[in-house]
Amino acid sequence: MDFISTFEDPRLSADATHGKLKYQIQMQRVANRQLKSIDLEVGDLEEHFRGDPAFVERIKVNTKRYTTLFSEIIDQRMPEQNVNDPNGFEESVSDILFKQRKENMEANNDKRAQNYISEKDPSNGLPAELRRNYELHIIRGPDEKQKSLKMREIHAETIGSLVTFKGIVTRCTEIRPSIEVACYSCEACGNEAYQTINSREFNPLEECPAPTCKKNEVKGKLFLQVRGSKFVSYQDIKVQELSDQVPIGHVPRTLKLQGKGLLVGKCSPGDIVLVTGIHMPTPYSGFQGMRAGLIHDTYIECFEIFKEKKSYKEFSVSKEMHEHIAKEKEKYKDQMYSRLAKSIGPEIYGNVDIKKSLLLSMIGGVTKEMKDGMKIRGNINTLMMGDPGVAKSQLLKIIANLAPRGIYTTGKGSSGVGLTAAVIRDPLTKELVLEGGALVLADMGVCCIDEFDKMDESDRTNIHEVMEQQTVSIAKAGMTCSLNARTTILAAANPVYGRYNTKLSVNQNINLPAALMSRFDIIFLLIDKANEETDALLARHVAYVHQNNTHPPLEFVPYSHDFIRSFISTVIGLEPVIPKDVHNFIVSSYVDLKKKQSARNSDDYHKSNYYITPRTLLGIIRIAQGLAKLRESNTVSQDDVEEGLRLLESARHSVDKDLIGDERMNEQFHENTDTLSKIFGIVRDLCSKEAGQTIKFQKAEKAVLKAGHKNEDFFATLEQYVNLNVLYLCESNETISLL
Repeated sequence: MDFISTFEDPRLSADATHGKLKYQIQMQRVANRQLKSIDLEVGDLEEHFRGDPAFVERIKVNTKRYTTLFSEIIDQRMPEQNVNDPNGFEESVSDILFKQRKENMEANNDKRAQNYISEKDPSNGLPAELRRNYELHIIRGPDEKQKSLKMREIHAETIGSLVTFKGIVTRCTEIRPSIEVACYSCEACGNEAYQTINSREFNPLEECPAPTCKKNEVKGKLFLQVRGSKFVSYQDIKVQELSDQVPIGHVPRTLKLQGKGLLVGKCSPGDIVLVTGIHMPTPYSGFQGMRAGLIHDTYIECFEIFKEKKSYKEFSVSKEMHEHIAKEKEKYKDQMYSRLAKSIGPEIYGNVDIKKSLLLSMIGGVTKEMKDGMKIRGNINTLMMGDPGVAKSQLLKIIANLAPRGIYTTGKGSSGVGLTAAVIRDPLTKELVLEGGALVLADMGVCCIDEFDKMDESDRTNIHEVMEQQTVSIAKAGMTCSLNARTTILAAANPVYGRYNTKLSVNQNINLPAALMSRFDIIFLLIDKANEETDALLARHVAYVHQNNTHPPLEFVPYSHDFIRSFISTVIGLEPVIPKDVHNFIVSSYVDLKKKQSARNSDDYHKSNYYITPRTLLGIIRIAQGLAKLRESNTVSQDDVEEGLRLLESARHSVDKDLIGDERMNEQFHENTDTLSKIFGIVRDLCSKEAGQTIKFQKAEKAVLKAGHKNEDFFATLEQYVNLNVLYLCESNETISLL
């Protein structure tokens, strides 16, 4: 075929021997042992065969057959080695076998064997698969990466065809050797026999095919020569359908991939990959085959695996983007922090401090590992809680799409196994293997968990270890191991009774234990309070977005997701250190925070809505390190620490704002809050025991007075919780219902 010998690529730099002949250059590099694969691009075939598009279409729909034909043509036209030092080559098994066989024949002067081999096979009896030292891949090429199918579009009609699709990797088996050519040696005549393996199962040869053994009555036994056989690396990969491609009400589909040779180890669980390969059928075997009947299983024989979503450290930034980032840094050096934060979800009104916290969560601090093996995490975990409809879920989805490895899930729809790892039996090897859950898939990325408070208690305990130790420990079915889960947790939670009650503590409003809440570095509270000016601005903003399908004009053009992702990838590898003077400032600031909390809670520790713990100190350090990374500085400054303290103070104010004031007002406030809370608890317990959660007004009043509370406090409680839409009082004041 002239295509292999004559196709020129003008984008290539001219080679001394082959000019711009693309595939001649690749073949020469293969002959020189500088390359191990030849990639035929479909775009090149379409360009070369413009006058015969039907031929290219036949290649696409019958790819397996044409792969064999192309390999045979390349074998015939493979050039000789053309480097000065042939002794520097690493000889393959086929080279050694060919050389030894030739030397043995010449030494024994076996004319009869030479004639037999030359007549039957001019390649000295070696199969083509054993002589090849390259892999042939037919790929789409860089210009056609967008032409991908959905996994639901890969069905019976595409069997045998070249397909390209996207999916998320959920499981990868171990890399194991798979036999491709079996080599046998005869004990009687010493002849070598070869068997090409094209399936998972094969029957070994038993009789020697040489003429000498065929004439004898006693046949020679064949023994498998492992060193003379050809093995290739093999890996099974399981890919799941992307969440945005799953129709509502349907279960995500999965596909099995087979990677061989250079395509093993290309991805890991959690990667979103673009796969090009041949859609192949395979029959069920054994008892499964009896039950399946005519039904076949399918898999993808991979030609190309391309990572779509990589971790920040693997993320590649183009030269143009590097130049764009450099210009923006030079022009807006001191404003990059606020500009990047405001570019996160510009369609969402306000919440600038929350967006800054989310930006720092994606950057993170510095992970430390001590000499004794103890690790201190650098990930910044953030919790957003508050009233429904304040864009918590939207912010989580934006971060999940923005982060290179972002997973979005909900608390109620996630089990403990779905978050950590499941133990399943590999259908091929029948061994127990681990299949990663959401936290493992988000390793070195961000896991966004919505409805965090709706999770079952047994499932929520699995997150404790991940948030602090960055690992998932598994002890199931005799398997004891730890998986990496170096992920940042972004969570959103709603109040227990629908609306946030500012008269209650955070733990009373949010159904989360204190041990779990202390693992969050930043806790923000979003309350939807009535304010005429703020409500008008919010309404105008939302109406503009709906009318124009874009955000209102800002003082600058928001950065794209690609820019933010690229910017973070350029700074995330920095490891800023803390100078001695800043170290002393952090210590004194933490001591002051503890003093303020102690003074505020001198009467009753549980009066506070927000606690300062040693984890708060680590949170301040991480935030300061993230801010230093943003500045591309190797040292943390006092301004970074002050900004970290301001963010924590902003979060504390949002949670604890009602406690700000003079001490007498706070005491009065807490005393009143405790009384109203106790009365509400009595009414709630009575309603919960009744059918329909409704009780008579007189019964509730009698129970409250019996508990020693005043009548006016009972009416104040009803008024407050009715306004919060937690209780419902009928018009005739006869019944009280719990909403």
